[in-house]
Amino acid sequence: MLGCSKNGTLTLNNNNLINIDSSITTPTGLRGNTGYRLDTLIWNNNLGSNLIGYKIYRDTIASPSKLIATIPKGTNMYIDTGLGIYKKYYYAVSAYNAYKESPKSPVLSLITDTIKLGQTGGLHYVNFDFPTNTFTNLTHTITIKNLPTNWDGTLNNDGIYLQLYNAYINDTIQFYYGFQTELNGKKGFIFSRWSTRDLSNTQIAPGGWNESGGYEGNFVGVRKWYDWGRGTYTIALNLDSTDLVGDWYSVWVTNNQNNIRDYMGSLRFEKSSLGTGIKSGFGLWTELYGKNGQPNTPLPNWNISIDKVTADGNLPSHCWSQYSEDVYGSVRMPTNISSKNKIVYLDMGYDALRLNPKSELW
Repeated sequence: MLGCSKNGTLTLNNNNLINIDSSITTPTGLRGNTGYRLDTLIWNNNLGSNLIGYKIYRDTIASPSKLIATIPKGTNMYIDTGLGIYKKYYYAVSAYNAYKESPKSPVLSLITDTIKLGQTGGLHYVNFDFPTNTFTNLTHTITIKNLPTNWDGTLNNDGIYLQLYNAYINDTIQFYYGFQTELNGKKGFIFSRWSTRDLSNTQIAPGGWNESGGYEGNFVGVRKWYDWGRGTYTIALNLDSTDLVGDWYSVWVTNNQNNIRDYMGSLRFEKSSLGTGIKSGFGLWTELYGKNGQPNTPLPNWNISIDKVTADGNLPSHCWSQYSEDVYGSVRMPTNISSKNKIVYLDMGYDALRLNPKSELW
């Protein structure tokens, strides 16, 4: 028969003893770095041969007692995510083996990064490859989860743009289109193309207007106030007709809550001997293009899902994401893109976590 004493000594039935070292030492050198809603802990590896792993304790008081993670030996780092903004946390780490847990390390305190204020610029970028290099019909189905709000829950009035596809038609003519929060004082929809200021290349929707400008390079566009809100919408960009000059593309928006379909306007794209149709390999992006009288406020909260995208009826063969590196930085930018069942989620806001790095989503 064999048994084990409390001090870890193993006893055999012939009364011979095998001594097993049950001691375990406290981790040393606990240190850390802070990030946006996260803390990174690092400590010195324990060298004992009987080590199994480490236990991480955290609290908002100076004697952390809440066990938040148990990790195996072989690593001496832990990233604690989902934390509050500009908040102080206290940490301690212990080691354990099959017999006991060591005393906790000296306590480490860290304060997470504060809210970033007053930023403008591009946020998310999601590109799509389709089975064909060009196409003439492009459809997005999206769900707007909420109207943009400030971090105190009030409605936000900043200028935000959900651009649905920024690409080229007939090989060389760039265009984009999508929803904006601040279009001459109201929510609306825009559709623009470049390389001309000739308004004869525009067809205005009832209740809409056109624009010719040069502040982003020569362009013309059609605009229309459109009171979008929470809910699901289907947006279709289609080749409408062709004349001697070029091809007319029209945009329609369907409110899926009431099945009402609204015409947003049309633009003409000159013919080219180099190619026809809408080019594959481009995509959508979000932009905070203006702070409305409140320059030193955090990013507004806004959540959108891109539920389905088709080109001539075909689903994308590949999709990849990027973030704005120059404006917000690769780690601390408080926005994220995630993919689940080939639905892309765009989350904007002071408390949004980046769930996916820039990468191929599928």
